[in-house]
Amino acid sequence: MIRNSLIEEGFAPGDFAVHSRIKHHYSIYSKIQRKGVSIDEVLDLMALRILVKDELECYRALGVMHTKFKPLIARFKDYIALPKENG
Repeated sequence: MIRNSLIEEGFAPGDFAVHSRIKHHYSIYSKIQRKGVSIDEVLDLMALRILVKDELECYRALGVMHTKFKPLIARFKDYIALPKENG
């Protein structure tokens, strides 16, 4: 679905890569214990990474994702403009 959405919006198939992974059970358990929340409140059970060639394409891909999936504004962090310290 992600690949098709990007292609529909004008990305060439060879100009991006989509990677995903499911969070490990222990990581989920640790987060539940650390934050004192239930499994229903853990929002990041899966990670998705879209790799593109430059920063402008990165924002373009983000825009495509935001049109397909409504972001949680209070939880959204712009790691494009302000990357994490660990890169």
